[in-house]
Amino acid sequence: MQLKCSINFLGGFIRYKVAIGNKTEMLINNIEISLQMTAEHIRIIDIKPRVYKRENRAKIPNMSPDQSESIDFYLEPLICGSIPVAPMATYIDAFGKPKMTSREKLNIVSKCPPIINPGEENIAKVKNIYGSSEIVRSFRSFELEHNPNRSFDLLSDAIGSWAGKPVSKPIFHSKNPFIAELYYYILNQNIDPDLGHREQIIIKIQVDELKNIAMLHLGAEKNPTVNGVLTHIWQLANERFGEKFGYEFKSLRCPQCGAPLNNMEKASTFVKCKYCGEKFNKSALN
Repeated sequence: MQLKCSINFLGGFIRYKVAIGNKTEMLINNIEISLQMTAEHIRIIDIKPRVYKRENRAKIPNMSPDQSESIDFYLEPLICGSIPVAPMATYIDAFGKPKMTSREKLNIVSKCPPIINPGEENIAKVKNIYGSSEIVRSFRSFELEHNPNRSFDLLSDAIGSWAGKPVSKPIFHSKNPFIAELYYYILNQNIDPDLGHREQIIIKIQVDELKNIAMLHLGAEKNPTVNGVLTHIWQLANERFGEKFGYEFKSLRCPQCGAPLNNMEKASTFVKCKYCGEKFNKSALN
């Protein structure tokens, strides 16, 4: 049995890919792939392909000689810092004996959020920086279930309680339907040794009644920062909605590729992922 693993970032989450191969000359059965990690530090939010998903592990009925499979674990950090994660596989060999194999851990880096706000910046400059090639961008989204204006205010309060003052007043693209966005610009507290300066971080809140969706966008100069800060502000927003409405909203992701969704238009029963192009019924998100 052979295991290989790799890490990349997608929509503020971490995709931990495990490739497993049967290098024996016989059929093996009851293969289970799991991740060894501290539950208080990081959690599994999904496993692809879903046909193999069994709670927080993947289960493959059997594998022929030289057969290989790839399993994607989608992870969400619960703390900042370096989080070790190692894959492990158990299986029954052709003689009915239980076997186990594992790989060395990979460290997932979730950078701690910065704590200071440099003050107001020019909105045109911030939008230009956000769209530049030096910035890594990602977002998470949830479906609007309450008044969009009120939802926008709650998001602004939640993010503002941590990020400080926004760059400018909210930008209202439309009042009916309600479409608005708000930017925050932050510099990391310390100079980054790789960048040679304090890392720039931009947060954008976006609520679109026409698309029936709310989004938290995050731009930064490094992937770990994007992941860490996006996780942090998502938790802040969820806590604020929990205090107001008594529940936490669910992150909208494509069932096919796991990317975040940016359109949940009420008039349509179908959603199309802008990343993989897959079109599916909204009921697939439940």
